[in-house]
Amino acid sequence: MPPTLFYGVDASLSLDVGPDAVLAECRAPREGSIADPAAAVTTALAAPLDFPPVSRAAVPGDRIAIALADGVPRSQAAVAGVVKYLVETGTLPEAITVVRASNGHADVDPRAQLPAEMAGQVGLVTHDPDDRAQLAYLAASHEQRPIFVNRTLFDADLVLPIGCQRLDESLGAYGVHGGLFPSFADRDSIDRFRAPSSAESKIHVARRRQEADEAARQLGIFITIQLVPAAEGHVLHVVAGEPTSVARQAAALCAAAWHHSVRRRASLVVASIGGDPHEQSWDNLARALAAASRVAEPGGAIALCTELAVSPGTALDHLSAAQNLSAALREIRRDRSDDAWTASQLAQQLDRGSIYLLSELDDELVESLGMAPVQSPEEIERLAHHHDTCILLEDAQYAVPTVEDEAEAELA
Repeated sequence: MPPTLFYGVDASLSLDVGPDAVLAECRAPREGSIADPAAAVTTALAAPLDFPPVSRAAVPGDRIAIALADGVPRSQAAVAGVVKYLVETGTLPEAITVVRASNGHADVDPRAQLPAEMAGQVGLVTHDPDDRAQLAYLAASHEQRPIFVNRTLFDADLVLPIGCQRLDESLGAYGVHGGLFPSFADRDSIDRFRAPSSAESKIHVARRRQEADEAARQLGIFITIQLVPAAEGHVLHVVAGEPTSVARQAAALCAAAWHHSVRRRASLVVASIGGDPHEQSWDNLARALAAASRVAEPGGAIALCTELAVSPGTALDHLSAAQNLSAALREIRRDRSDDAWTASQLAQQLDRGSIYLLSELDDELVESLGMAPVQSPEEIERLAHHHDTCILLEDAQYAVPTVEDEAEAELA
């Protein structure tokens, strides 16, 4: 039976290319996903790692803020689990405010899984990094940069961050506090983190992680909640507790689920982005490209299977406007738009090989960005017949594949 790769909500493609051609099938974890994430969050808060039950950290009258990062799987269920625990342990619903990141989806109310009456009592704030009235000065960083954070978080007696755990090697991963800062900071901080160098340079990534940790420490974050994603937008694990302990355990669980080892590189990597429309983003396309490039041969091809329908941002426009990739990359690296590191990743991968994109975007738009548009899964299968070897990478926005010999050489 030919291998099948899932993408989007319930789409799939089969590659009947023969078993010798498929070097590896890097599957997203499906077995063991949590049926009731809200209950899992409630349970985790009752017995957090290296921390007393959260009920002992709050007293009646405390204002509690839930800092909901972008990209959290089953985010409505996660919020429902936190609020349920807080209310059952004595907190009034009106003392709770959900603060969501500005790049979250405004069409989705994170309180939607709460009982209707309770949902109306729990506050909701959408962070706006450009609104100075929403920001409060927290401290100066060790680099003497001003640290501004959302005022609701600043004023809260207890802040409970909810983030999506990613592997450290993932593009744009800034550690256990990366979902908190700069997501709830000022525009300058967000732009600095969104610069291509902040996602691609190991030195800059380390500095950004240190900056996120410092902001969390200054804000008084002593407990955090991390969700380890499963296939198709589900949740595999919920880890809550003292941040260092959470980072250690969640990273190990994430590595077991999303790290893949392959024997050698392939001339074609077929990578998918699974999940609902909120998963079908340009950020996740960049993450999928970065993951696929780790196991693609130099000059090889990457085929992305998505249901992407969102128009590109301003930094991606440089790809269509520039005369060549080098000129485009120079412009992109000076850009500080939200999609700057996405554009940078795309330009770099186009310089290394061909990229084919199955999406819901207009063909002319895809071509203007340097990619080859694909109309159907059958075209991907025909493409695979022109390559001697291929690797399948499912839900590539979370995956980190490595080549065995190259990984050993790095450790030597």
